[in-house]
Amino acid sequence: MRTPAAWELMWLVALGLYAAGKWASLAAGRNPGVTVARRAAYLLLFPGMNAGEFFGGVAGRRVERPGGATFVTNIFLGAALLWGLARAVPAGHPLVRGWIGMAGFVMLLHFGALQLVTLAWRQAGRDAPLLMNEPWRSKSLMEFWSERWNTAYRDLSHRFIYKPVARHFGPRMGMVAAFGVSGVVHDLVISVPAQGGYGLPTVYFLVQAAGVFFERSALGHRALGHGAGRRCFAVAVVVGPLGLLFHPLFVMRVFVPFMAAIGALPREAMR
Repeated sequence: MRTPAAWELMWLVALGLYAAGKWASLAAGRNPGVTVARRAAYLLLFPGMNAGEFFGGVAGRRVERPGGATFVTNIFLGAALLWGLARAVPAGHPLVRGWIGMAGFVMLLHFGALQLVTLAWRQAGRDAPLLMNEPWRSKSLMEFWSERWNTAYRDLSHRFIYKPVARHFGPRMGMVAAFGVSGVVHDLVISVPAQGGYGLPTVYFLVQAAGVFFERSALGHRALGHGAGRRCFAVAVVVGPLGLLFHPLFVMRVFVPFMAAIGALPREAMR
């Protein structure tokens, strides 16, 4: 039996964790009268992690911006970065190639295809929050993580991690646990396939927790204010340590070979 390539292992782990989250969110909810077909649609055709909202129908929320055209544009821009600009970078700069490819992939998938799927479900009458809720509009670090970035994981972690821990140990520990588990999950998807960089993604998410604590502290309120300072702080904390999350070993050993496997880079980039 062939040993899976590092990028194949990445997808196996990611899809396995995603499937486990979907099953947990479905099993934990009380959804009487929901047909097998609708349950299958939730599991297989909807990227979110809140079964109760999905089965309950529209709750009055509207999609006003961005519209479907924006998501289609994101797909084309992401594809241009992934299969165009990244290939144009000289082979001697694989990290640059990898980062451009990752940016393109996130734009294509998370800000494009998955957003279109969610929008289609909303138009069909489901209460389906956008996976990426215009994170660039975040007014604070807390708003970025709790309301705008990857709402699927937010729903899952809030229900199964934050609330149980906060109930017994307080909201601060609940927040540390939610960010910490997110770090461990990313280590499984990123560091394990890369066979190195262990713990760096977890450190990244603990930095985010520390940033939220500072932002909400009395000192943070005085230092950051309520406008541009708070926004700049959020950008600095999210973007500044990204090298911990997507560390060089992951980019070189996992993502660049993945790009070569899908034709975004020449085949020799897999070696």
